[in-house]
Amino acid sequence: MTAELNKLSDKKLKSLHGKERDNIGFFADGAGLSAKASKAGGISWVLPTDLMAKS
Repeated sequence: MTAELNKLSDKKLKSLHGKERDNIGFFADGAGLSAKASKAGGISWVLPTDLMAKS
């Protein structure tokens, strides 16, 4: 079973950008990729490096 990809739309990211919040928020996009919304309203992409490790 494969993970659903591209769960975050452009509309959702634009609604998160520039809005101050009380806590840092993480929003999953699928397959380990997440968008991190900062308290100040910035957005960063997060991909844990252990997902990229070879087995």
